[in-house]
Amino acid sequence: MLFPQDSETREIKSLDGLWDFRLSPKSNPDVGFEEAWYANGIRSNLGDPEEVLSMPVPSSFNDITTNASVRDFVGWAWYQKEFFVPTRWESEQVDVRIRFGSAHYTAIGKNKYCSLI
Repeated sequence: MLFPQDSETREIKSLDGLWDFRLSPKSNPDVGFEEAWYANGIRSNLGDPEEVLSMPVPSSFNDITTNASVRDFVGWAWYQKEFFVPTRWESEQVDVRIRFGSAHYTAIGKNKYCSLI
């Protein structure tokens, strides 16, 4: 599949960069779903502020850190990024598509603008 390119009728906005990142605790791997981190943000009910890291995207979190608990983690990993869409996209009710490259087949995403299930 070819990557979308800017053109007269298509505008591309990259979301590459640092994203907030949090791992689900091994003691309760479904806590993010139970506490609706997808709606309330991954900083909700934060026990330790260091639970949220800045993670570069695109990348594999297993290759970024030397922390063994992150490097060797298997389970739900949560990413969150706040961004602004161009005013024209909202004022002209432009059809917005978000393309996630290399997302795992069990990836789930949901917000006001997109839903990935």
